[in-house]
Amino acid sequence: MMNESFVPKVDAKIWEMFPNYILSSIVMLGGENKTTADASLVEFKNKPEQVTIDGHLQAWADAFKEFGEKHKKTPSSAYALIKRFEKTGEMPVINPIVDLYNLLSVEFGIPVGGEDIDRYTGSPELKLSDGTEPFETMRSGECVVENPRLGEIVWCDEVGVTCRRWNWRQGSRTRIDETSQNFWFVLEALPPFDPDMLRNATAAFVESARIIAPGAEFSAKLISKDGEEEIVGVI
Repeated sequence: MMNESFVPKVDAKIWEMFPNYILSSIVMLGGENKTTADASLVEFKNKPEQVTIDGHLQAWADAFKEFGEKHKKTPSSAYALIKRFEKTGEMPVINPIVDLYNLLSVEFGIPVGGEDIDRYTGSPELKLSDGTEPFETMRSGECVVENPRLGEIVWCDEVGVTCRRWNWRQGSRTRIDETSQNFWFVLEALPPFDPDMLRNATAAFVESARIIAPGAEFSAKLISKDGEEEIVGVI
């Protein structure tokens, strides 16, 4: 049965700063993350033109600058993955589900995050940090706790921050690994990426995720300043 209560919230201050921000929220329950399927063999449909991808990456660079971040030092997740791929010719290999959404991020030029729902407390929220929320990460193989700066845009749950600087770095507490079975994914977009493109990216991801985890259940919502809508055609 789908977890209908696991719907992300976006603070009103974020909508004030970025009124055209949209996101796709995907819940995937009962999936296996142990298949030997090679995510690099996936061919996504309805990918945007390169000019749109380039414009979208620039939009994220501008957004990071607007909330006080230096994009070259802490870039959006999509930009960092694309530059790594251009430099090495290889995608990082982590586990099938994470590899899949990283590939989608590169192919569509869109930040994509994934979390283990069972390690969450409450629902996700995108907000401006008050500077006190804990963020668990790994440093030199050790778990450490940091705090975001005051006013930093962060994803969080009731325990603390799950992703810093909007989509720059995910935390270790809620990360997806080979034991994960219930997942939440967020696909984030700014103009020139429009709602139809975001729907296409969502459908492409779900179609490919079904190959990796054929027994999983999916639900997806498109969320904007104007409200929520179910993304049809992916269930």
